Amino acid sequence: MPNRWGSWAKVAAEPEHNTRLRDEHELLNKLRHTYVVELVEALELGDRTAFLMHPVYADRQKKTVETLGQRLRKEGRLHVDLLQRFGEDLLDIVNFLVGSTPSTSRNVRNQSR
Repeated sequence: MPNRWGSWAKVAAEPEHNTRLRDEHELLNKLRHTYVVELVEALELGDRTAFLMHPVYADRQKKTVETLGQRLRKEGRLHVDLLQRFGEDLLDIVNFLVGSTPSTSRNVRNQSR
């Protein structure tokens, strides 16, 4: 849910989910990558844990936030070039998360052909 400052809030659906949300906040606080949301701050809203984050925009000029599911519903089948870009982006973030370099993702792609 966006707010007037351009941040999005993620709130635990039930108080029982607070621990999971705190763990997610702790992990996001350590990550800095183009494809990962930027954490703003953690909050407690009554008995619920929450955090604010800046989204990764699909279109920075229009400040459009879009999931892959939303894009598929809107456009139907995606062009092969866009699918390749999504695949490369996915490999880059996976390599980042496991501590590899971007050149490793190119090696993974080349070896799989």
